[in-house]
Parts: sequence; structure tokens; C-alpha cells
Amino acid sequence: MADPLAKRRAAEEAAAERRQHAMEGRSMIHLQAAESRRTLLTMSPELFHSKMAGDRSFLEIVKEEVRSRMGIPYLRQKLMLEDQDIPFHSSWQALEKPRELTLLTLDYVDTHGQRLRAMAEAGKVEEAEYCLMLPQEPNAADENGETAALKACRQGHMEMLQLLRYADADLTLGNNDGETPLLLAAQEGHTELVELLLECGAEKESSNCWGETAVLKAAENNHVEILNLLLEAKAHKDKSTWDGTTALILAAGRGNVESVSALLRVGANKNKANHQEETPLFAAAQHGRHDCVHALLQTGADRYKATTRGQAPLFAAAQAGHLETVKLLVEGRRGGDKEARYNGATALYVAALRGHASVVNCLVECHADVNSATPSHETALFVAALRNQEEVVKILCRASADVNKATVDGATPLLVASQEGHDPIVKALLEAGADHCKRMTTGDTPISVAKTNTTKDLFWTTKTARPNMSRFIWA
Repeated sequence: MADPLAKRRAAEEAAAERRQHAMEGRSMIHLQAAESRRTLLTMSPELFHSKMAGDRSFLEIVKEEVRSRMGIPYLRQKLMLEDQDIPFHSSWQALEKPRELTLLTLDYVDTHGQRLRAMAEAGKVEEAEYCLMLPQEPNAADENGETAALKACRQGHMEMLQLLRYADADLTLGNNDGETPLLLAAQEGHTELVELLLECGAEKESSNCWGETAVLKAAENNHVEILNLLLEAKAHKDKSTWDGTTALILAAGRGNVESVSALLRVGANKNKANHQEETPLFAAAQHGRHDCVHALLQTGADRYKATTRGQAPLFAAAQAGHLETVKLLVEGRRGGDKEARYNGATALYVAALRGHASVVNCLVECHADVNSATPSHETALFVAALRNQEEVVKILCRASADVNKATVDGATPLLVASQEGHDPIVKALLEAGADHCKRMTTGDTPISVAKTNTTKDLFWTTKTARPNMSRFIWA
């Protein structure tokens, strides 16, 4: 048989619990729909005691609760107490602890979209706030797909972006070219805006119509702080554009060594090439960015990888005459410059062709093959003689280049120098032992193709070059 005292105690506890629930129901704050008067949600007074400690008004707290629980944007909410607007800065206590509020959900208008965008671009917060309070649709775009948020991000207006965020603007919407607020903020170097957008959950991998991402734009413009923010947020470090260009390729080509270092630190692919097989090292070498070349080589970038046209980094640097870059690339090579061929031409050949004497000298000192030739048998000495590169010719002669090596049609460096009237080169070649009687397949000799008597005289006056008449036939 149950203890009567225990039964009585259980009944009293149940009654106390029912009274507590009744009291809690009466103390809860109820939010009703203005049209139907049905209860939309209930809020505990404790909500206001905890949140108002941070100087937030009663209205702000209620609106935030409605937004988070019902998804209604702040500026579409019109809260009323006994059919009267609630003053913005009032506290719950100052309003005499009301238990029932009314919510009127406002429809967006789209009459001030142009003005809102103009004010956002100009950074005029008060004027923009007036538009948004109408409430103007915050995501209204112009004919180019530009929203107020995009214009604010391009110009770096932090307060404006915060206002638009409060107005529930979509901070991920891109324009007709696919440029998003995050991409524009990264491109223009607006660090605070990038931080806010990342905090708001902006899509880090979104790209414009060319495939450019925020990471790529930050690297391109050497906005290192922004680049680090994006990389820390796990943005893709190797995502490429439509032509295969990566952030590392672009940064290396621009000489942005800080961005190159930041990307390498997080493990960006140092050998990933674009659709032309141009690597970050190639891009850096081509433009003479020796700091970037050094950084890439330090991490083991492939110095021998060639493009689809057969050009290696050394070839590109030599072609452009970037001496310091060439020095870095030849240091510790496997020997020669045989790997740096383009249509059969070597780095030495192209440096000679362009007249980059210092580069030619560097390559010669690094034991480049001075007699290496193209498929048509043109050597570096031949092309230097043809292009009137006197200093280059002298460097190659001192390096014991073959002064008599002929092309497939029998033309020698001396013959083309004589034909073109490059007298100092003719003299240098003759002094180096060039054969003045060697014939082309057509039968022409260096003397026979000389166009001026001055050039012809060199063959008689230059030491070791006087013609052997038993071998020579005048043309």
C-alpha cells in the first residue's frame, strides 16, 4: 500500500510545476502578426537581460531574433507596441516590460535602386540608409549586374558594406562578368572588407568570366595580407584561369616575390603550368624577376621544363637579356645548355642573335657549346656576324668558336659579314683564322660577295688573311 505522505508530496510537486508553467507563459513576450494577430514566436525576458548589457536596444534584439528564427530581413520588419512604432533606442524596462508586440512585414520597393548604388559607390552612408529604410531592395542591380555591395567593395567603403550587411544584402552576388564583392575587395587591396566578407561566409572559389579568383587577384596585385587571409581560410591555392594561369604563375611573372613566397609556404604547385606549358619559373625568367626565380629554385622548381614551343626558362631569360636571371639558372645545371632549345636554337644562339653580350659571356664561361647549331647549321657565331653583333663575335672567337662552320648552303660567318658590309666583324673573323676562300654551294666566296672596296681591302690588309691566289678565283 502506497505511503499517503508520499502521495501527497507528489501531488504538491505536480501542482507547483503547473503553477510555474502558467507563470512562465504569462511572463513570456509574444510577437503577433499585424494582419492575423496569430502568435509568430515567443521570447523569454531573459533574452533582454543578457543582451541589453551590451548597449543594444530592445528593438535591435527583437529584430535580430525575428531574423534568425523567421528569416525576415531587419529592414522589412516594422515592430509596434499597441499599434505605435517602438522608439529605436528604448529599453525593455523603459517600455514598461511589454508582453505583446506586433510585427508588420513590409514589402521591398525598387524605386531608389539607382540612388542607392550611387550612394554606395560614393560612400555616403546616411543617404544610402535613407534608401534602405524605405525599404529599398538592397540587391537591385544596374544593367551591368552591379549591386550596391559591389560598388562599395570596389571603392573600399567599410561602413557602407556593414550597412548593406545589416540590410541583408546578398554579399555573394556577382556582376555580369562574374566579379563578386570578395574578388573586387581582394583586387583593390581592401583588407578590412575581405575580412568582413570572409566572416559573412563569402564563397572563396567564385571566379569571374576569365576564371580569376580572389586568390589570383590578390597575388597579381601583391596584396600579401589579403592573400594570407584567403589562404588561411583554405581558399584554393592552385585554381587556374581559362588558359591555365595560376596565382603562382601570375605572381612570379609580375615579380611579386612576397606573394610567391606566401603561395610556396602553403604548398602551391611550383611546377604547375598553363595551357602553353609555361611554369611559374618560366614566367619569372621571361620577365627577369630574379628574386622570384631564386625563391622558386630554392623550393626545387624544375629549371628544365620547356613550353609547348620548346622554350625552357634559361632560353627565355637569355632571349630577353636578363643577365642576373641567367646566372641563377645556369648555376648548378647538368651541363651545357642543350636542354634550352627552341626550334633547334640554344640559349647561347638567341642571346647572340639579340646582341646580349653579357649573357653570351656568362653562358660561355659556364661552358655552353659554342658550336651548337640549328637544323640549318646556323651557329651563335654565324647569327652574330649576320646581325652585326661585334662584341658577341669577339667573345665567341675568344672562346674558340669554329669560325669556318658553314650552314647547309655553305655560308660561313665571314661570308655573311662580308656580304652585309660589317667590316669590324670581317676583320675580327679574319684575325681569328676564318677561311676567306671557302665557297658557298653557289660558288660565292667571302671576297666575291663583298659589296664595297673597303670590305675587300680587309682581306689584303688583315694579318693572316691575305688570299692564297692559287686557291682563289675572282667572281
